[in-house]
Amino acid sequence: MSAVSYAVFYVSYPPAIHRRVSGPLSFNMDPPPIHHQILPSHRRKGKNKGTFTTVSGSSGSQRRTTNIRIRKLADGRIGQQRVDLIVRKPPIPTTAASSSAGPSETVNPIGNDDGDYDGDDGDFPMGEETPRQQTRQREKRPNTWADRVQQFLPFRDLYLDELLRHDGLGEGVANVKCTSCHAAGPIHRCCTCSYSPLLCQSCIVRDHKALPLYRVESWTGKCFMKTSLKALGLTVQLGHGTDPCLNPGRRNSKLVVGDVNGFHEVHIQFCDCPLEDGSVSYNWQQLLQIGWFPATQDRPTTAFTFDLLNFLHQLNLQAKTSLHDFHKALWRMTDSSVNSSLSRYDQLSTVFRFWRHLIMLKRAGRCHSSEGADATAQGELAVECPACPHPGKNLPPDWETSNAPWIYTLFLMVDANFKLKLKDKGLADTHLANGWGYFVNDDKFKEYLQTYSTHQTETNTCSAEHKAILNANAHKEGYLASGVAAVLCGRHSLVRPNGVGDLQKGERFVNIDYLILSTLAKIVMILLFISYDIACQFSKNFNRRISRLPEAMQTIGSKTKIHWAIPKKHLPVHGPNYSQFSFNFLPGVGRTYGEGVESGWSHMNPISMSTKEMGPAYRPEVLNDHWGSWNWFKILSFGTHLAKSLYTASLMAQKHQQIFEQYNATFPSAQTQKWSEHIEKWNQDHTIKPDPYEDIEVYTSMKEIRLKLAQEDTEDMRSGAAISHEVTASAFLHLGIELEEQQRNLQLKAATSKTTAELAGLQEKRNILAHRIINWQKIQDIYMPLVSPLRLPPDTEDADSNSDSTPIQKDAEKIKLFLPSSCPSSMLTSDSMKTLTTKEIQLRIAQAHDALAYIRKLRRIMTGISNFKRLNISGTGNRANTRIRSLYTKFQGRINLATLRYRTAYAALIILDPDGQWSLQLKILHDEDIRGPGRDPDEENQSEGRREHSWIWLIPGASDLTSDSTDEETLEAMRVEWAKTKARAQRWSEEVILLQEEMRRVLEYFSWKAAWWRSKGTLRQNTVDVSLLSGLMAYSEKQAMVFERLQQRFSAQWSSTLKKLQIQAPWEAKYAKMAKMPTLWQLAKTAEEADEDEEGNFENEEEEEEEEEQREDMDRQRGSSESGDGDIEMEDV
Repeated sequence: MSAVSYAVFYVSYPPAIHRRVSGPLSFNMDPPPIHHQILPSHRRKGKNKGTFTTVSGSSGSQRRTTNIRIRKLADGRIGQQRVDLIVRKPPIPTTAASSSAGPSETVNPIGNDDGDYDGDDGDFPMGEETPRQQTRQREKRPNTWADRVQQFLPFRDLYLDELLRHDGLGEGVANVKCTSCHAAGPIHRCCTCSYSPLLCQSCIVRDHKALPLYRVESWTGKCFMKTSLKALGLTVQLGHGTDPCLNPGRRNSKLVVGDVNGFHEVHIQFCDCPLEDGSVSYNWQQLLQIGWFPATQDRPTTAFTFDLLNFLHQLNLQAKTSLHDFHKALWRMTDSSVNSSLSRYDQLSTVFRFWRHLIMLKRAGRCHSSEGADATAQGELAVECPACPHPGKNLPPDWETSNAPWIYTLFLMVDANFKLKLKDKGLADTHLANGWGYFVNDDKFKEYLQTYSTHQTETNTCSAEHKAILNANAHKEGYLASGVAAVLCGRHSLVRPNGVGDLQKGERFVNIDYLILSTLAKIVMILLFISYDIACQFSKNFNRRISRLPEAMQTIGSKTKIHWAIPKKHLPVHGPNYSQFSFNFLPGVGRTYGEGVESGWSHMNPISMSTKEMGPAYRPEVLNDHWGSWNWFKILSFGTHLAKSLYTASLMAQKHQQIFEQYNATFPSAQTQKWSEHIEKWNQDHTIKPDPYEDIEVYTSMKEIRLKLAQEDTEDMRSGAAISHEVTASAFLHLGIELEEQQRNLQLKAATSKTTAELAGLQEKRNILAHRIINWQKIQDIYMPLVSPLRLPPDTEDADSNSDSTPIQKDAEKIKLFLPSSCPSSMLTSDSMKTLTTKEIQLRIAQAHDALAYIRKLRRIMTGISNFKRLNISGTGNRANTRIRSLYTKFQGRINLATLRYRTAYAALIILDPDGQWSLQLKILHDEDIRGPGRDPDEENQSEGRREHSWIWLIPGASDLTSDSTDEETLEAMRVEWAKTKARAQRWSEEVILLQEEMRRVLEYFSWKAAWWRSKGTLRQNTVDVSLLSGLMAYSEKQAMVFERLQQRFSAQWSSTLKKLQIQAPWEAKYAKMAKMPTLWQLAKTAEEADEDEEGNFENEEEEEEEEEQREDMDRQRGSSESGDGDIEMEDV
């Protein structure tokens, strides 16, 4: 047996059981007992590698997780790689003795000098070898809260013991002295260091010379108490790093520094060494050079670390944490047991504002400009949408003359938010970046409003009452701004540069006009789509309004064609005849929906509680910062979002194209050609009638049927074919249907009557209805004499008794009326009954159509109520919500009655004429069919393109398809559904094309942006010192690499999607090689392995393939989880 190889290995256990183990490696912890057992693995010939598998768990139980494969490196260290893990749990000890037992160290060998790390030589217990293909299939472990709690409870006391262990001396309890110089005396420890050794005063100051903001404690003999490195004698010398200064300042200065672990008092000594030009660095400049941001330039006494400011920045952007809460947390971390005097809220507020501003300038490359920050252009600090068209950046040179110009359309959406208010607190404030980001220039905006706001008066001609128009001139006292309006890109929801402005009153057109013109400055587009929830009114005089503005403000070119649309979820509220504003029917828009701005508001609203208290200049800076973060993380999601969208759109385009082709084949080709030509004309001129997407109400109502039947009765009486009576047969049947309706109403009232007064009223209505039924039955005896015996009670023997004396033995609502549809089929064969049957069929068809029309009307009203509540009633106020609920319940009750009316008519038609023409349109009405016109709550997650309308909306207003109907009438009734089916297929096909174009634009924009950043690196090379030039060049290169890495990741992801869909995009070949290039992380790992190979660690071919596969998996995981940081910087490689 060869000698056992030794290595130095640090075990990451709690401080109390840290060991520097030198010898054969093995671990055994108790409690809880965790047994580490070497299991054999696949052996590699000629390799010093082994498989180190941890086995733990309850007796008999086993689960497979991750294996740690150990290998020996060239320098003698032990390397490890995670592969498999088989875990077995022994029984958990429950005795007090076992729970208090200390950790034991048992040394077991893990390998030999001959390279045998597999455990084949009998040095270790043999384990059951697991085939490689099985180890990749991991068993699913329970992960509910109940499971996690149950797993934790047996170890709760042990966890608590380890927490308390940190409050004592740990392993130094037997010999309290310095672990470095072994000196006795006062002992201190660092709470920030991972190991926290016990050190004397001189050693701890020496070791923390470059770590002045670490927390330290001193041992009093009984416990540890907080102290500081300043109190222990540490002085921070500035100007030379850790090297001594030859010309230090005359006196030490006391500085309060805020870090992520609280506030610290620090002794500092500034450097007075002269620079090359003979001057001396400013004190605040020396602080910045070590990463401390001073609160003032004049003799700073307070500073905050870059780590703190960056952490606060990210916390504010993500969690919307207020500065007050964050400062309070810092103060409590410093010393929550006493009233600390280290409060620095005002200083932190000032520094954090400057930090936001400087970071935005840095991200935009303004530091690289020799002209300085003052030369920043309007909107230059904004993060642009790479998927939108940008001439000169991501569009081909011939885009203006393209045969398909619609793919280069710029989509915008406009909306207002009245939660982002600003109080009038009389604060004096100064802008740091007026108009440089997403907000427009405040001074120019106010000047414009003073000049043009009095020239416009908003009027509403829409059937819907728009709150934006009704409250356009409403002003709220005590507020400088009632909210904000914003312009975003319509397909990706990124806030546009100079697309945001304050609302002084309501949502006035004059404000929105300025924002649209501002965000379109310096952009030349041929096609422009603007989505706005009141576009039907706003678009009417838009051209006339902007024509009155100065020429400098008219940024929309004469060649630009503007189309207007209403967001999809807002459109149903506008009522019928608004197809010209629907994204579902306008060509060239794909599956654009225009509602993305709402998600942007939900992201911004939590910060409104802080921003409404700020000054008029600070507030737009904060909102600009949050919109910048919103835009950047939107860009990072493009890889997954566009790939998923293309996959879905491709499948849906195929599906709906097939549906349309099948549906289109049911019509004559000449007719479909006629419809197509009409749609083309309508696309060019929306005033052409009829609207191809609007139902034409051509149905025959009950009133029309009654008139028609009355005319037939007149003809029958003239010819002697009808019985002579003052009540015609048609009127008799119509009265019977009305009595049937009154019975249904009375049945519902009987079910809800509880009190004595209600029951009395119910009985009076029953008596009245019973009297009407008796009178109607007298007429029935004339037209339907065979029915009289059916009305007698079962035990009545005299079938010829006078019906006038027939007593009413049931409640009026339960009396059977015996209309033809409810009579036995044997009675319907007589000639008189055939005539009545034909008339009832027509009445029942009209009754069913009337019921459906009423249901559709009520559903429109209920949709309007729901939308009104969602948009105008927030919170859980009882009064407003109760009123809305009562309205909703009222209309739902009416829908229930109309549903019963339809089902009764449908049941009668099934009996009288089961195969009639009416069955082409009228269907069984299920409860789930009563929905629309918008989305119901259970359909919120369903796309409009996937959603299938209920059949009650697909019939053309219940068209009259009786035997007298012509084929032309039938075709016209189906025209609208044909047009909608075609539009649905076209929109999905357009979406596939638009998504591919957006992918190309994103990749092209990243190429342009990377080149743009690299061009910035040397702009100041002749005007700055070497150290600053190094930073400028490094940052520009790093930013360029960020966009190149995104380009590489996205192109690989999208190429995979295109390959699955068998789509050959025109741009794919250009970026195919880039998608296959290794990432920087892969290159770094490859270089590291090359060094190892030179030292003798050679991999065989099989293992190289395995490790390459693992590296690619890890790189993909890094790529999928990496979301970028707030500074748009790449992780260190």
